[in-house]
Order: sequence, then structure tokens, then C-alpha cells
Amino acid sequence: MTILSVPAILFGQVKSINIPDRITNNKNRDYTQFEKQRSADFDIKLLSSDTSFDEFYRLADSRQIIEVWKIDTNYGGQVINYTRTYVAYEEKGKKKSELLYNKVSLSADTAKIIFTRFKSLDSIPDMEKIKGWGIGFHGVTYSIESSTKKEYSLKSYWTPTAQNDSILYKNEIISFVDYIYKDLNLYGYYEIFTSNLPSGSYTDGYVNITIGSRKKTKKKK
Repeated sequence: MTILSVPAILFGQVKSINIPDRITNNKNRDYTQFEKQRSADFDIKLLSSDTSFDEFYRLADSRQIIEVWKIDTNYGGQVINYTRTYVAYEEKGKKKSELLYNKVSLSADTAKIIFTRFKSLDSIPDMEKIKGWGIGFHGVTYSIESSTKKEYSLKSYWTPTAQNDSILYKNEIISFVDYIYKDLNLYGYYEIFTSNLPSGSYTDGYVNITIGSRKKTKKKK
């Protein structure tokens, strides 16, 4: 499998688009439409075409989107926490899931630290290019987008902790994820977000959350 490189003409420039084959060849989801919809849903940059930042990184899973960027010598960033209202299978024809999210700005110092950690992953290929990297039906997939004025790339990694210890780059990805979510405690923003949701049932696609009056319980689907 190879990485697809497609030149795109943007504001008189040629921006290289690098997306793994498994995504571009997926007949069940058009990535271009997915990216446009997500950009509209969260009011975030369409990185495959945006040229307003010198460098931009985005990390996403099913609960958070973490963005950091650089313009000249200035750094910025934000954390987007999100969930969707849960709709039972038998009600899907009658009800539509609703997206709820908030945004938390990161300080310039924190954004710079995260930006530096992202840079350490630039030389690590997408999981498609890593021999033996497995993909399953459950677990978590970390999607990493990077963008400059001339290039956009997308890489993702399914559940690094589930990979065999002999797999290249496993430890580097785990170290990065742990640093972002645990050491910097950016996952704490998601916990605050869910703790303030109104009563109801929500889902991140894998775990359902039911919030009652001053009481929250979790159960797996």
C-alpha cells in the first residue's frame, strides 16, 4: 500500500496532499466530504486547503480534537471536546443524533510544547507503512493531520497498546499519546466537559454515557 500524493492548486500554489490508500480507496466514505463536514460541524480549518498557517498539527480520536499551530514565531492551540446524543438502534429512523462540543484554548507555552512533540512524529509513517501493525474492530484510532502552506498529510494509528512489542514505532506512538493525554492531562478537559452535560444519554461511538440528576454512569455498548 502506498501514500497517495495529489497536487492541488490553491491560491496560485501547489499543495501536496498525502493520504493513505485505505482511506482514498474506501468506497463507504469519501474523505473529502468527511473533512468538509467535520470542518463545518466544529468550525475548524480545512487543513487540506488552508494556507494561513506556517505549520499546523491536529490529533483526533472519538472524544477530542487537539490542535496546535505556528505562525512566524507565535504558537497557539485548542482542545475540542465532543460527544453525540445517543439514539437507540430502533429509533434511528425517527431521531437524529446531536453533536455537542466545547473549545478550550491552550496557552502559547503549552501549545509550543505539544507542537514540539508532534514534530518528533514527522519521520514516523502511517500505520499502513509499518510492517505488522494490526487493525481491529474495537479500540481507539488516533488520527494525526499535519499541514504547511505547501503540504497536507494524514496518518493514523489503531490502538498502539494492542500492537506486538516487536512492531516498529509502537513505543514512540504510545509515549506521544501518554504525554498528551496523561502528562499534560488534556483528557481532563473531556472529563470536565462530560461532567457538565445536561441529563441524557450520550455516546462517543464506543462507550455510552447516561447522565442523570447529579449522577453519571457508564456502560459499554
